[in-house]
Amino acid sequence: MKTDKLIYSIFQESPETALALLGYDEALSRHYAFQSIEVKEKSYRIDGALLPDSPDLPVVILEIQFQVDEFIYERILSETLIFRAQNRQFAQTQMVVMFGSRNLDKGAGMFEPLVKSGAIRPIYLSEVLNEETRNLGQMLLLLTVKKSSLASDLEVAKAFKEVLDKPETPYARKRFFLNLLINVFLEKHEPLTYQELEAMIKMEEIFDFSNNRLVHDIARHTIAPEIAKELAKDMAKDMAKDMAKDMAKDIAQEIARAKQLAEIPALRRFGLTNEQIAEALKLPLEDVQSVP
Repeated sequence: MKTDKLIYSIFQESPETALALLGYDEALSRHYAFQSIEVKEKSYRIDGALLPDSPDLPVVILEIQFQVDEFIYERILSETLIFRAQNRQFAQTQMVVMFGSRNLDKGAGMFEPLVKSGAIRPIYLSEVLNEETRNLGQMLLLLTVKKSSLASDLEVAKAFKEVLDKPETPYARKRFFLNLLINVFLEKHEPLTYQELEAMIKMEEIFDFSNNRLVHDIARHTIAPEIAKELAKDMAKDMAKDMAKDMAKDIAQEIARAKQLAEIPALRRFGLTNEQIAEALKLPLEDVQSVP
């Protein structure tokens, strides 16, 4: 998973992470959904946009850059202008270029006045991420951006798990973030050494290897270290594939459930009771009752 795709995934699951980085109140996240948008006519695609549920709130058009792109400011401006022409219902639009670090920003050139006015905001993740934060999305971004050893990252993983284990965290959200955490580790530290794999095995409460016989054999040292080193490399690739499949399945289930929940107000307008709606949509009654 490339870094920009990873971050877009975090923002899609956790809009409050993006809003917090932009300096907005995280409570506004209930009004925003993060989407990828196809802009017609010129075949532009906006990879990230925070769309509000009210025209009075600003649309945020977002580009993430982890490599040098001298035309990034031109691109976000072009995308935004076409988007605005097709979506006139929004009163305000904020353009944001989120760089991994300041050295990737080669300047806005002729569009510098737009930066100075705040119409385009460059943000540097390496500078704005706070190591004391307990926002799950920001903790993952910090792991992605910060150069660090596996040992120090495992300490961050412990803190991450503590936040994730709060009773109010839904299972699907917990699974989503654990999958992303493992993907971050595999991509950042690949290929895993034998010693690094052992360190992850010792944190089995975070990295769930309970059904992996090979991992247990390595943990018990029943496989020779020189063989285990090669197996660890192959395992890292296999784990990444498995986690990607699990993540896709979880996201598909959540999308399907969200669509069902979105149908509830319309069904109520037709005079159906909560009990009838729950039976028709095959949803728990409490889920139907939770929708205002």
